[in-house]
Amino acid sequence: MKTNIFTHITNPKTNKPTKHGKIVQSCIIFRIIIQWCAVMIVKSAQAKTVEMFEGVHRKTLAVGEKMMLVEFTFRKGSIVPSHTHPNEQVGYVVKGKVKLRIGEKEHLLGTGDSYFIQPNIEHGATLIEESIIIDVFSPPREDYK
Repeated sequence: MKTNIFTHITNPKTNKPTKHGKIVQSCIIFRIIIQWCAVMIVKSAQAKTVEMFEGVHRKTLAVGEKMMLVEFTFRKGSIVPSHTHPNEQVGYVVKGKVKLRIGEKEHLLGTGDSYFIQPNIEHGATLIEESIIIDVFSPPREDYK
């Protein structure tokens, strides 16, 4: 008898999958697809850059079911107008200096600093230096996909 990974669920006379075997084969194939989809690699060169405002560029990187990673590059003096969104936002200043307004408070952040902004809290920024900031949004922002 021929053997394969489905031997225990094939008809030994015909070596064809039984009804149960077809279901199991489908489940195995589905599982492989899910595992393949569970990993996302985004090469920086492949990510699309979008100019949001003058001197403000966004590059959406990896996107999962519950979070999204985004790289922002800013020219010195650029402004991100005050806004709100229903997503949590965590950010990390890779390079540069930014005056970040969260609610009524202003914070001067530099290289290596990080922040958290709760959903629906008004915030905006003025860039003191050319900067790169990485943000994580949860859930992912639909408008950034």
